[in-house]
Amino acid sequence: MVLKRKQAEDLEQLARAADRFGDALLRLANVSPPEDRAATDHPELQRLAREFDRAAEIAEKAVGARFMTAAQYQRIARNFEAIAEGMQSGAMKESAADKKPATAGRRTAVQPGRKPRRRH
Repeated sequence: MVLKRKQAEDLEQLARAADRFGDALLRLANVSPPEDRAATDHPELQRLAREFDRAAEIAEKAVGARFMTAAQYQRIARNFEAIAEGMQSGAMKESAADKKPATAGRRTAVQPGRKPRRRH
């Protein structure tokens, strides 16, 4: 990938968007969840991090060579496909957790029209 000037600007915009996304994830990792939300396991996060690292390694090699090959571009695309699959899996887990009935010790959302239970 050898870029024309306008495309280089587009790539810079992509990099800034990726930075904003990363910054937002860091902030999300450090906030306290609302009381009405239950925590769910997300083992896919480790895979997502590995896929992002692999994509970054490819981009770093391209920087060293001063261009990106079609094969590198394709490998990055496969990394992002794996990221999309992992995120979809995580979304399905969150959706399933939202539909589970309340159990002791688990935070749940208050159903419309119902009063929350008192804690003693």
